[in-house]
Amino acid sequence: MFEYESKHEMRGMQRCDLVNYFIEIGGHAIAANEYRGQDGEDQEWKVVVNPQESIVMGALVLPVTVLHIYTKSSVHHSIFVERFRKKFLSAGG
Repeated sequence: MFEYESKHEMRGMQRCDLVNYFIEIGGHAIAANEYRGQDGEDQEWKVVVNPQESIVMGALVLPVTVLHIYTKSSVHHSIFVERFRKKFLSAGG
């Protein structure tokens, strides 16, 4: 059903913030770690958000969440991922 997938490792972001973003853009939980929705152009998407883990970098302990984004078309996938990345763009701090 979904033809395009990308994997994203989000460091320094809380899992709940990622999940809240997908709910805010119209997603609904369909399983413990899976959310589905449609964007403004009725393009369907699915996201699997893995459990949050931690990594240690020197004295820092950072949250890490891996997620997989699925869409049906390459154009929609590019747009969806670009919007997601802009939302969570961070230069630290």
